[in-house]
Amino acid sequence: MGRVDCDSGESEILCEEYGIVSLPLLMYGDPDSPEFYEDNDRSYDTLSAFARKHISHPPCNMKNLDHCDAAERKLLTEFSQKSREELEVMEEHAHEKVAEVERKFDAKIADIQAQYARIVTDFNSELDQVRKDTNYKWIQQVLRSWDEKEEVQGEL
Repeated sequence: MGRVDCDSGESEILCEEYGIVSLPLLMYGDPDSPEFYEDNDRSYDTLSAFARKHISHPPCNMKNLDHCDAAERKLLTEFSQKSREELEVMEEHAHEKVAEVERKFDAKIADIQAQYARIVTDFNSELDQVRKDTNYKWIQQVLRSWDEKEEVQGEL
């Protein structure tokens, strides 16, 4: 278990390497290919049950095949029988799919940011118009002037 501050320049590379895009992020399993805890429920009972099931034993990996279920063991066995070239092609295909998901995510974020900018612009325009229509600035100046006069009179 560890703690990383992704806002720190020193940790930026580590956060990028493990794909940390939001906090808090709980990762578990094999340090070379960690899994992510994706349940938003961070209550003690939920995390405790999760830890008992997933963290209290060694992770499934090539060094701990006896900790893998049948499906995981089968996949690892099949992959270990492939050539390096075959696995590298499969890995590249996976990277391409990840890159596509990231591009879609980035496009959605850009849309949200553009929408936010429009909302802020509209809000500021509407607020400026209300202030102009109600003579807000002048009302405030007169009230401040009266407050200052009352303050001076109170000191006498």
